[in-house]
Amino acid sequence: MTAINAIASGARGRLMVDAAAYDREGVMVGLVNKAVAVPHLGMAFATRGAVATRRTMAEELEAYVSFDDVVAGVPAALREAYDAGAFWSEDSETEFDLVLMGWSTARRCVELQILSTVAHGGVPPFTLQAMAVTLAPLPDNEALRSIGLKVGRTFDLSRPAEKLLDVIELQRRTPGPIGTRSSAPTGFAIGGAAVLTEVTEAGIVQRVVRRWPDQIGTRITPEGVEAPRQPPQLRVVA
Repeated sequence: MTAINAIASGARGRLMVDAAAYDREGVMVGLVNKAVAVPHLGMAFATRGAVATRRTMAEELEAYVSFDDVVAGVPAALREAYDAGAFWSEDSETEFDLVLMGWSTARRCVELQILSTVAHGGVPPFTLQAMAVTLAPLPDNEALRSIGLKVGRTFDLSRPAEKLLDVIELQRRTPGPIGTRSSAPTGFAIGGAAVLTEVTEAGIVQRVVRRWPDQIGTRITPEGVEAPRQPPQLRVVA
């Protein structure tokens, strides 16, 4: 469960991710770069799901010369790679979500584009969808209103960097499944650090905006939050 949150508004886009890598039981095993900057294309990308996505995406981007070229060509390229088994693994999931943020020279603005290997809301797999906001995992409306990001049915996009940090704190403190397996335990999986990537026509800037005291070799436990109880394990007695 990786946090990927982004807001694109005119000349500037902001993408915020966490940095925790964890095993199937939710034990943190390291810190990783989940938002990959690609300066020569004027873009950054982040992924959730299949661990091979970042590597495969980086390889695919070698064939493009601009963010507009990426938007036009990468959906078909990723589908071809997926069908060829590039994302298959015995040890991890093979489905993924991809978030692209970059400067469009053709449209003179920062764009946020989302792609998934599964259909969402009527959008077919491997289809880029332009959005102004994406929040994953998605907090409920009451939580979003509590931090001022949602007013009524609309998003308030003022102070975007501050609100993205509030969102990732909400996500960090909300337990969820560790991975996508049906038997996945419930726990906390967002941690390590909150990393902000800002994209403009002038370039890309990345910085850590918050560090959490999570330790490698232990489960993520947000401050002041009780760890969720796990269902009892069934024992078969012969």
